[in-house]
Amino acid sequence: MLIILLSLALCAGCSPQRRLKHLLQSHPELSTVDTVKVNDTLKVPGVETDTSVPMKQFPDTVFLEKGRLEVLVRKVHDTLLIRGKCKPDTVVIRRTIPVKSIKVIMPSAKSELIGRIPWLAAGLIALVVLAVTVILKFKH
Repeated sequence: MLIILLSLALCAGCSPQRRLKHLLQSHPELSTVDTVKVNDTLKVPGVETDTSVPMKQFPDTVFLEKGRLEVLVRKVHDTLLIRGKCKPDTVVIRRTIPVKSIKVIMPSAKSELIGRIPWLAAGLIALVVLAVTVILKFKH
């Protein structure tokens, strides 16, 4: 029974997220703020329209252009044809988004060994408890 309780106690340690949170609270220099650049493209569709107006006297063709807008006015017999067109456009939105990241620092062999000492001690304690339990059980 004691072995099962010790096993559960060893397995019920902190989750990696919680350990990382505590580590970053203790050592804020390990986290950095990077920026991610995002280019969003928004396409503005073109618009077209046609209309006709009867008119007795008008020059044959008139073409008007201003930026993206084009208008063609044409006289055909007794009718005035007007055609307008707005060219499509593309709008690019550039944004920078700050994102937290973690610096990866490779540990030295000495610090790696020091980090494993609590696990080695827990394993050693578990082995001693197991040995004592086995000895007491077979002694009777």
